[in-house]
Amino acid sequence: MRGRAILVVGGESTGTRLVTRLCVANGCAGDDEHDQRWDHGLPSPEDHPLIVWRRSIPHGAEGHSRHFPELPELVRQLRSADYDVVLLVATRCWRATVKSQVAMNHVPSEALALENLRKAYLITIPKVNRMALQGGLEVHFVAYEALRDPRAQVALLGAIGIPSRATLDVTDENAKHFER
Repeated sequence: MRGRAILVVGGESTGTRLVTRLCVANGCAGDDEHDQRWDHGLPSPEDHPLIVWRRSIPHGAEGHSRHFPELPELVRQLRSADYDVVLLVATRCWRATVKSQVAMNHVPSEALALENLRKAYLITIPKVNRMALQGGLEVHFVAYEALRDPRAQVALLGAIGIPSRATLDVTDENAKHFER
C-alpha cells in the first residue's frame, strides 16, 4: 500500500505552519510546530496513509545549526518509504515575511531576513522546477494571503486530493507589518 505525503516548504514566516495546520485539520498525520516527528523516522503507509511534513527554509532552531534543506533528499526519503509526494511551496508578501521573521526572532535583522528569503527562493525554485519536470513531482504554490478565504483552503485541499472536513479562521497578519 502506498501512502500520500504532503511536503510543505517555504521561507520562514511564509505560512508553512498555516498550510501544515490546514492539512492536519483535514486528516493528515503530522505536526504544525517547529519540531517535526518525521525528522526522527518516517512511518509506514499502513500506519499513516496520509502525512504532512513541514520544512522551513532555512531550517533549524535559533542557537542550533540552521541549514537549507535538500528538497530532493526529502522527496527521495518519502518515496523510499512508499509515499507518493505532493510538494506545497508557501509564498507570502516579502515585506510582511521579512518583518515577521524579525518579530518572531527567527533572525536579528531585516537585512538577514531578506537575505535568507532571497536565498530560500533562489535555491528552492530551480530544484522544485527540476523535480517537477524530470521526476514527475506534483507541485503547488500556496499564497499565504489567499488562505484568508475559506474557499481558497477548500480549493487547495481539493487540488491535492484531501477531502475538506474543516477550514481555518485566518486573520490578516500582514496588515500589522505595514503600520510601522
